[in-house]
Amino acid sequence: MEFSTRYLWTGLLLLVIAAEPSTAKVNSSVFHSMQSSRKVVPLESVQALEDRLRPYLERRINHTPATAQNQLNEDDLVMLAKVWNKLSADFKQLYLQATQIPSQDAFYVSPSGHFEVYYTTKGQDKINAEDNYGFGSPGNWRTKNSQPNGVPDYVDEVAWDLDSAWSMEIGRFQYIQPVPYTDATHTSNRSKVVIGSLGEGYYGETFPGAPVGSHGISSQIEINNDWSGPDWAGTGYDTIPYNGARVTCPHEFFHTIQYAMAWSQFQDDAAPDSFPLSWTEGTAVMMEGLAFRYVYDYIQYTPGYFNDPTMAMLDPTDESMTIYTNSLVTKFLHELCSPAPDNDFIRHVFFSNYDTLGNFYKILRSVSSSVGKNWVDILNAFGTQSYFTGDRALSGVFIQDAPLLPEWSFGYDALDATKKITKQVNPYAMQIFAFRPSQIQGDTLDVSFQGDPPASSVNYPTWSASCILERPNGLDSIVHFAFAGNTIASLEIPLWNSFQDAVIIVSNGDISASHNATISFQTCPITYAAGSQDTLRAAAASDTATVTLKALTDLRCSLVMTTDTNKSLLAAATGSQLSPMSSLFDISFPAAWSNGASMGLTISCPANDTPTVTTLGLYVWIGSAWVNAGGALSYINKSLRAVAPVVQPGIYAIFHSSASWLDSMSTVAVFPNPARLRTNASIAFRGKSLLELWIYSIDGTLIAHDVYGQNSQPRAVAESANGFDWRLCNISGAAVPPGVYFSRIGYKDAVTMGMKKQTQKIFVVP
Repeated sequence: MEFSTRYLWTGLLLLVIAAEPSTAKVNSSVFHSMQSSRKVVPLESVQALEDRLRPYLERRINHTPATAQNQLNEDDLVMLAKVWNKLSADFKQLYLQATQIPSQDAFYVSPSGHFEVYYTTKGQDKINAEDNYGFGSPGNWRTKNSQPNGVPDYVDEVAWDLDSAWSMEIGRFQYIQPVPYTDATHTSNRSKVVIGSLGEGYYGETFPGAPVGSHGISSQIEINNDWSGPDWAGTGYDTIPYNGARVTCPHEFFHTIQYAMAWSQFQDDAAPDSFPLSWTEGTAVMMEGLAFRYVYDYIQYTPGYFNDPTMAMLDPTDESMTIYTNSLVTKFLHELCSPAPDNDFIRHVFFSNYDTLGNFYKILRSVSSSVGKNWVDILNAFGTQSYFTGDRALSGVFIQDAPLLPEWSFGYDALDATKKITKQVNPYAMQIFAFRPSQIQGDTLDVSFQGDPPASSVNYPTWSASCILERPNGLDSIVHFAFAGNTIASLEIPLWNSFQDAVIIVSNGDISASHNATISFQTCPITYAAGSQDTLRAAAASDTATVTLKALTDLRCSLVMTTDTNKSLLAAATGSQLSPMSSLFDISFPAAWSNGASMGLTISCPANDTPTVTTLGLYVWIGSAWVNAGGALSYINKSLRAVAPVVQPGIYAIFHSSASWLDSMSTVAVFPNPARLRTNASIAFRGKSLLELWIYSIDGTLIAHDVYGQNSQPRAVAESANGFDWRLCNISGAAVPPGVYFSRIGYKDAVTMGMKKQTQKIFVVP
């Protein structure tokens, strides 16, 4: 489980009452100096890691300040926990000596009995010894008593803050209790917290100990002792130091819970827990605001997002201060994606990994599904609603603190004659497209979205898009694009001229790569009334393309077919061992037609030699690759003819593969996908040595199943020489409704000769 154990002030805290940013000194230079040396030592080199951290530990033992070069990096403590069993005996001893509780410290048991708080009133770790009150009465740790109790007030406050954190994080949210630090002197099962001097800008630290069983790593907390310096003037903690402790205690306490919930069986120096720092720090910062809502410390980190709203969120590689900025996402998930207080999104993620070790990003998608949403739609809702902050805040939109947050800005995009704009979208990030009616005049605006497809191994939605419609007067509104498949979507905006502008938010749900997204516009009246039909043709030399169209709903704008001579597309085909048999035909239409029309494409071209039909295919250029569009091919009178449904705009052509398509594929080909419901329609599953096919609905119901060679459900599945054909029917032969389905395809592994399985999401459209 990857999480930082240090909480660092590096930004300007925007207090609610402040008219201007604080002028307090901030310690960004400390952080950047730390960054300059991080990852110098690879994790797998345990000896090198020990050599790098040894000077810091020695300085700590000698009570001398750590230099920037000898300071801990953001996740060094987690790295130590990961390789604990491989550390040398002398380094373990050095680490334990550097992190042991000072023998001269007094300690106080918190009123709830869960914590031992260690402190001193002497030396560099001293605290203010003033004692005016205490907390706790029989059966009630919360009670404040106006009489001295023999314990410094700052210790009382820290203990009370810790008890509050325990009450919320263990009592209310039912997280796993921390594994307490113990040694020969400190043997109790209470959590240990040391108050001491941590250096400029540090709120607290959480030090891990040894792994305990298959789950859990012991830990102890250190809390800053003095908030009086100029570093804290901008926070207000120099005058109200208890607020500094109120921020730190729930944050660091949640790190002890994260350690307790970590899988502690490490192999090859790699922790199996896959939580990135951006998640573990983002959730710890979130806990601060839940415990003490009146201390808005997290706001200091939010400009990182509002200055650049296209930044990646929950980035697995991020080690900058934006790891704390992710508290915006975690607060959004807690407040707006949690169906009930006992059904918290954040808690589900942690316990999903605790119950069954898993990949963090898969867990995000799974928990999203459990609350009835796709993760990329949640990501898009976060990006879209984050527009409504500051003076733009609306009740019930974005997080509760939205009025206190900065605002992100945008500029209007310039449009050329094509009325298309393409931008790159970072992983787990959004991109902004903005336009005004003066740029695109018309009564009804048709907006089309097309995104790059993800890698072939990705079988979940990776795109989502929404539009903020701003009105000159009155409330703005948010509308979501209607998707046809994963990469094509559309939106129709009636009364376009009545709006001030349209701000389109596109989100990329593929954490592994950036992708291009294209937004295009058309304004035009209804060109095809529902039920009408048309035939459109395009010709190039002796090649022809014909589209037969039937309008299922009223259609606006036009379908245009042209020939394309783009050499780069032909070069891409050559690189994929494809040779063109026909011209390239560019078929464009509003993306809304994918759901509102039934379209069939026929391409005909001459062929002097009788081809092998299995080496031919009708392909469409999608994003950055040629994709088999499915359909049927025939050879009659020295002419090739390809027939297939058209489910999205693109460039279509017939290609010949220089190698057998069956031999060149890595596992299984599934086409057409999406498929339209029609008489005798089917989806083909082709590959080498296919053995078994299962079709499931989105809720997990088995729709169809066949073991190759048995064909026990012929109404639902047919068999061919190289695979299966699902007839878009259930076991009894009844047509399935449009929607999302999942196929599980079993095939023989060439090495083990056993069965491997591939999962593929498939779409059935009207």
